[in-house]
Amino acid sequence: MDFKIVWTPKAEFRYEQIILYLKDNWSKSVQIDFYRTVKNKLELLRLFPNMGMKFSNRIIVSFY
Repeated sequence: MDFKIVWTPKAEFRYEQIILYLKDNWSKSVQIDFYRTVKNKLELLRLFPNMGMKFSNRIIVSFY
């Protein structure tokens, strides 16, 4: 089952701040890598929303 990712206003603001920081201080390739990493992780969360949730004081799946 697919889920929709909903960003909070704070999350959107912080994401935009990170993008601006990367734009000002890093190369284009670093910006693209960051964008792709976030995009891929959001896609995984959309497809597998329980990923990374705690069960019995253990994390079953994480992004690492």
